[in-house]
Amino acid sequence: MEQAKSLGNVRIHACAMTADLMGLTVDDFELVDDIVGVGEFVQMASEAATTMYIS
Repeated sequence: MEQAKSLGNVRIHACAMTADLMGLTVDDFELVDDIVGVGEFVQMASEAATTMYIS
């Protein structure tokens, strides 16, 4: 993920529900750009050329 971000035009989003359950904020992650809900993620993914979902 570090290499992908270093190439540019790669954003990493964390799941809002999981972050809330674990009491985490975006500052708790090294590579995460933001924390988004499933609706926002689906919208962004539908507009993206490539999407990778990792669970």
